[in-house]
Amino acid sequence: MKVDEKRGRIAAERLYYAFRSEGIHGQKEMPEDMLPRGVGAGSLEHIFFITLTVAIDYQRDAPALWLR
Repeated sequence: MKVDEKRGRIAAERLYYAFRSEGIHGQKEMPEDMLPRGVGAGSLEHIFFITLTVAIDYQRDAPALWLR
């Protein structure tokens, strides 16, 4: 398998543009930023929810996690 950097860069630019404009599949929010029903912002359950999604994903920006 050979990596095609040019095609990869084009795909990344298209995804970035789509996310910043109309969204990907109509979504602009990250799933971990959308609270489940019944969970209040800043509650202990909210902290558990964010921690769980980060533990599963590993892609969350640390300041965004802890400065909410």
